[in-house]
Amino acid sequence: MKSLLVLDLSKNQFSGNIPSTISLLQNLLQLFLSHNKLQGHMPPNLGDLSLEALKYLKYLNVSFIKVQGEIPNGGPFANFTAESFISNLALCGAPRFQVMASIILVVLFILWKRRHTKSETPVQVDLPLPRMHRMIRHQELLYATSYFGEDNLIGKGSLGMVYKGVLSDGLIVAVKVFNLELQGAFKSFEVECEVMRNIRHRNLAKIINSCFNLDFKALVLEYMPNGSLEKWLYSHNYYLDFFPKIKNYDRCGIRVGTLRSLTALNGLTGVTAAACCCTSEFVALLKLYRCLLNCFECVQLETVAAALRRQTKLETLVQVDLSHPRMRTMISQQEILYATSYFCEDNLIGKGSLGMVYKGVLSDGLIVAVKVFNLELHGAFKSFEVECEVMRNICHRNLAKIINSCSNLDFKALVLEYMPNGSLEKWLYSHNYYLDFFQRLKIMIDVASGLEYLHHDYSNPVVHCDLKPSNVLLDDNMVAHISDFGIAKLLMGSVFMKRTKTLGTIGYMAPEYGSEGIVSTKGDIYSYGIMLMETFVRKKPTDEMFMEELTLKSWVESSANNIMEVIDVDLLIEEDEKISLRPACFSSIITLALDCTVEPPEKRINMKDVVVRLKKILNQIYDVRTPQLRKNRHEDQVPFFHPELV
Repeated sequence: MKSLLVLDLSKNQFSGNIPSTISLLQNLLQLFLSHNKLQGHMPPNLGDLSLEALKYLKYLNVSFIKVQGEIPNGGPFANFTAESFISNLALCGAPRFQVMASIILVVLFILWKRRHTKSETPVQVDLPLPRMHRMIRHQELLYATSYFGEDNLIGKGSLGMVYKGVLSDGLIVAVKVFNLELQGAFKSFEVECEVMRNIRHRNLAKIINSCFNLDFKALVLEYMPNGSLEKWLYSHNYYLDFFPKIKNYDRCGIRVGTLRSLTALNGLTGVTAAACCCTSEFVALLKLYRCLLNCFECVQLETVAAALRRQTKLETLVQVDLSHPRMRTMISQQEILYATSYFCEDNLIGKGSLGMVYKGVLSDGLIVAVKVFNLELHGAFKSFEVECEVMRNICHRNLAKIINSCSNLDFKALVLEYMPNGSLEKWLYSHNYYLDFFQRLKIMIDVASGLEYLHHDYSNPVVHCDLKPSNVLLDDNMVAHISDFGIAKLLMGSVFMKRTKTLGTIGYMAPEYGSEGIVSTKGDIYSYGIMLMETFVRKKPTDEMFMEELTLKSWVESSANNIMEVIDVDLLIEEDEKISLRPACFSSIITLALDCTVEPPEKRINMKDVVVRLKKILNQIYDVRTPQLRKNRHEDQVPFFHPELV
């Protein structure tokens, strides 16, 4: 038994304590005990009889059992995360484990500290949810501000307007509406949310809630009836004296309050925030003239982690914060349950390696796809964070769009735009679906355009790492959208990185990725080349005919002189007025696919050139099919199709 490497006892009805003799399995790499009736304490530290003694243990899952006590910190436990301890309410331990007992103790300590401290500044607490009033919908803000009427306008900024409003429960608020047509408005909204949701000080403006969707972003703030310091300094019918008549009812008190607010910004635990535009108009006054610093549009927020990321040359994934992405509205787990009929099988539209995808209808009638992650699977937590991080910041017509996310300790899901026509894989291999030549070519141009954006036009190159037909989704207009960024990598400051664990799909994976774990945009280009071949020959790279030395690539390459032998038969029997074009078209497409899969990786074409060559093929065919179009084209475009030109 000492040579045992994997022990999986999950999903049984085992009861009693976790036996401490498990620690005798010195070579154990993976231990699964989840979904049992085990109870008692974590195995105690009795000499060598402790799970900490399992120095080779790489993965542990004790989720959904009833153990209690403190999670060890030594040995392999130093590398474990909250994923290993889900739904164990009586466990406590380091904050990274996110166990409920620890959270409760932290909250109780904070409450006790607040009661006994004499400090003006409350203890900072970082809970999963911001201190919000309640969810406020766009429609309610319209009613509250009389549809943003001019009579309620109380301020103007460089990126939007501020309105006075009265919510349905009678609370008077200030509503800051961002003008999304202005450059920087999106970023300003995210920055202000990030700063204001995590800070709390009597001299800093308080956020009550936010309201955001793709076309509207607003912050709901505490209302300041006395306006700004600027108004009191320069308006003829307002006056501030120097000496205090009432506490903080003077210029001196306002200056002290402003200094306190700046001190609070620079004293946040683990965070440095610099107010880059502290002027009199950004100092708001309460009824008793207590000053509050507001307007955090241009605040520079830098966490310790961000500073370290900036200094390192290694590839790292940016930590995800989905609190205020470009999303529609907050969606609760309950609404997702209703939308999918409690994840009914009739609504199941897809299965992945880490979860399921369901069709759902939200309360406002919007049809969505809900991707639910199976948190029992190793890597599901990380995949959720990665996909959130990548998809919340990208915006392109050929990339799947995220509407929202729903996340708690036991449930993680992404709410995505629904693609009614399913995947490219379905259209290639289902008997009752068919794609003609032009549809296939346009789909591959769409995919290439999406990859071009990820590789060249995004702030940092994104490598998808798992490009294949099942991850290409088609909307109602048959426009292709790249989806499933669960194992994507963000390249920051380098053209490649190394990954210790290979997670792609066999057949589509670039050789350097499969053998050495090298992640680069060249790997995506290889996968694209394989998919381009597959789309026009209608053979999967994992087809049973491909074994040993014969692969899809080598099979296609060996038929280069007679390419029509490998092309999908359905494409050869299509009726077309220019049938003579077909051999040249197919030859050009297959040549391009081979250029994408050439070895070594440095010799592969880039996605910008792929898009140019595919569009040139499409344009030349259109020119020949429709002569009038050729007359309207620019002089520098080639008027006739010729395979050597592409």
